[in-house]
Amino acid sequence: MAQRRMLNKTISLSAQVNKLALKQKLIYTWSIPHLDDYGLISNDPGVIKAMVVPMIKDITISDIKEYIAKTEEVGLTKEFSDCIEFLGFQNHQSISPDKRAKCHFQKIPRNPQENLGENKNPQKSPVEDKIREDKRREEKIRELAAQNAAGRKDQDIIDILNSFKCVNSSYRKYFGNKSQRAAADRLEKMHGKDNVLQVVALLEMTNKQKFAPKVYTACQLEDNWDRLKDFCITGIKPKKTLIV
Repeated sequence: MAQRRMLNKTISLSAQVNKLALKQKLIYTWSIPHLDDYGLISNDPGVIKAMVVPMIKDITISDIKEYIAKTEEVGLTKEFSDCIEFLGFQNHQSISPDKRAKCHFQKIPRNPQENLGENKNPQKSPVEDKIREDKRREEKIRELAAQNAAGRKDQDIIDILNSFKCVNSSYRKYFGNKSQRAAADRLEKMHGKDNVLQVVALLEMTNKQKFAPKVYTACQLEDNWDRLKDFCITGIKPKKTLIV
């Protein structure tokens, strides 16, 4: 939908417009930028309120209902079951037919006798469309956030499993091992990635100690974390203190 519409200065001298009350004139002129490329707008008073005068508390739903009836009475608009048509729109707006957006209204007559066919595709209001679009956008943002979080989690697991290369030349085969990945994930959640990497960096030294628990994989580290902690505190007392 266009962001603006032409407003001819002759509107000030329009006999039809000057039959409107002041509030009705405001609603009528402010509605013009919100018309689609066919001069149509929803006939739902709540939608008109939300689209045209959302910040004016003095204009109520009742005022808008009176405005709809009055503008049709003086010949400015025609109300259908699904929309309102601004009569004479084509005379003041120059829109090339090939540039017009798809019409979302069907101009269903309010009088059933005027309706030549059954309406099988009732029009959805612009506000409802906006709500659905915002919901789809929020769902997409949540989906992307979940994907990013999953990506970061996977990277943390890979980094932990990769750190075992200092003590296990076959460390790569554990990247696809569910048990090892799950152990790395639990270690990261319980102790933090940086702390786990510091501990793994000490394994090359502790694995050579006589009474130290031998650790070569994430599963073994998870099972022996407390034993390794006690050994480092009471056994070899490494210069690099463990963060636990």
